[in-house]
Amino acid sequence: MPDQESHLSSDLAESYFNGTARFVKGCVEPSHFPEEAFPEVAFIGRSNVGKSSLINALLNRKNLARTSNTPGRTKEINYFLLTPPTKVAEQLNQTNSPATNGIYIVDLPGYGYAKHQKDFGKQWQKLCSAYLSTRNNLHRVYVLIDSRHGLKDTDLQMTNFLDHWGVSYQLILTKADKLSVSGQQSILEQVTETVVKSGKMIAAYPSVLQVSSSKKTGFEALKKAALEVCLNG
Repeated sequence: MPDQESHLSSDLAESYFNGTARFVKGCVEPSHFPEEAFPEVAFIGRSNVGKSSLINALLNRKNLARTSNTPGRTKEINYFLLTPPTKVAEQLNQTNSPATNGIYIVDLPGYGYAKHQKDFGKQWQKLCSAYLSTRNNLHRVYVLIDSRHGLKDTDLQMTNFLDHWGVSYQLILTKADKLSVSGQQSILEQVTETVVKSGKMIAAYPSVLQVSSSKKTGFEALKKAALEVCLNG
């Protein structure tokens, strides 16, 4: 598993994510996946966990990833390309990593919405299985967990799914602003203990991140983690 402890500064990561972000394509079939020209990190979580809001906040955009009040709306894999500013690319050029020129941010379809599972479950599993088993440039999947609810059975099923494919993943607690400071700390400790001490999440990175998209908190650590894993992967 890639080591996230590097000399990459938070300022450099912030500058990288201040680059140009654009929507590339939506994929409903494996044949639609773009060429593996850049390292990529993917985001997944239960429906309405705040995935689109997180991606928009991460990329410093308001409406790049479409948000919806209707759970289970996203049924395709959406690709976004983040290209760093020229000065940042020049600074990173010595790493000889494809991430010097850009990284893919991938929005995977949500899971766990009962209304759509009957007709979409098999399609979801087929598409996501193809994605996880074939993308050699995929460096990490970020699994989003609602801070207010903690780990649900569907989340544990998702981590088992990732363990099965041997894909490195890291948990992110979203909507941290909905809890008190003590509540945030409590759920962070609870989920971290599950990840570290359960012994079941074999492909999980042991550090759990916590963010609030509306308050823009926690993104410094996320940006640094995502860029580091793409550079070092």
